[in-house]
Amino acid sequence: MEQLLSLEQIRSILPTGNQFYSEYTKSLDALQNGDKTAIPVYRMIHGLVGGFGFADRLSNVWETHNLVGGKVIMHKDFLAIQDDFAKLEGVEDKTIWDSKKSIAAFEKYIGVHNQYRQRHERIFARSLQLLPPDEAAIMKDMVKDEANDEPKVLLVAIPFHTDNIVLWTHFFGISNDLLARIPKYSKITESGLIFASKKHRKDDQDENNRGHDYFSYAYRAVKSGEVSTIADKFLLTAQHEGSHRFIDLLIIKLLNTAHTNPVYEGFIGALSEDNREYKTSKIKLSQLLDNPSPQSILDTDTELDSYRIDANYAAGPKFFKSVYEIMKKKLNTDKLEEVWANISASMLHVALNLHKSDGFVHLDENTKLSRFMKKLIQEMQINNDELDSIYESLNPDK
Repeated sequence: MEQLLSLEQIRSILPTGNQFYSEYTKSLDALQNGDKTAIPVYRMIHGLVGGFGFADRLSNVWETHNLVGGKVIMHKDFLAIQDDFAKLEGVEDKTIWDSKKSIAAFEKYIGVHNQYRQRHERIFARSLQLLPPDEAAIMKDMVKDEANDEPKVLLVAIPFHTDNIVLWTHFFGISNDLLARIPKYSKITESGLIFASKKHRKDDQDENNRGHDYFSYAYRAVKSGEVSTIADKFLLTAQHEGSHRFIDLLIIKLLNTAHTNPVYEGFIGALSEDNREYKTSKIKLSQLLDNPSPQSILDTDTELDSYRIDANYAAGPKFFKSVYEIMKKKLNTDKLEEVWANISASMLHVALNLHKSDGFVHLDENTKLSRFMKKLIQEMQINNDELDSIYESLNPDK
């Protein structure tokens, strides 16, 4: 079993300039500087496994596959869960999914992920050209370390901590306080982690730890008719995760919010064209704008949980897709990247000005996000009635 190493021991294994060493230490710095999100936790794990793989210091419980455009490092428990897929899902067809199919899917995922990552970078570069020079300089400075990251994708496939707590605490060095930051539904991350779980596969299974198995989630999309195959759903996820990069990172930095909210997930859901904007939402546009991330407006924790999931993964993408449709008409263009660059420039401008305003950083998250979304509509001179009409038309029953 791998043992938890000190930072000094990690330094002795990895060269200081190594991208994975840098990812690991920057994550530690983010935690020490007050980052309250799960992002540095994910990146600690990604950097540690990537670094040990780079130095050829991973034990035989890990399996590495070099693929076109990147690589995947998989823990043996992750592979075992894939081979038990049919049994765990309660289906007779044992050929439906296994570890070999997951490896083939990873290679396709990396290709699509890289394509959408490059598109995001082009949109970001174009949005900077639309900002005043002083604001563009601030944005560039805020992401300068991210911009130097190695472009090749590394996917790290691991069992969720409820399935192998020793791996998480003794090798990754993740404390209980940090484990508590991980969202209830976390299955895959933009940093490149993919989770598998025997214990927590369904989203309605456990109040504290919902579904944490990505491919079980993908299989549910097949059963619901959203996609034809598990691999198809994985490619939609590649579009989504590949679309995360500078713009969304800057927004949550400037607003100082968590990354699970209707702005962060909504923007990427619409940008990535992963079909989330067509999910049924019970939230009206006016509700979303007033309470994008409420803490206590509903009667029970279960109702609050359902509202926030709807806001993050259905209503949020509808909002940004609606903004996109209006701006496409305003700009009189069908060029996707041009439209999103204009939207992104407005988002960055609004977020920066709110960040600078007196008392903004001390507001609660719900108020911050509400002000941001309302200011964005004003900045882009969008008519609320038109926005509401498009928003409502995106519900499947319309």
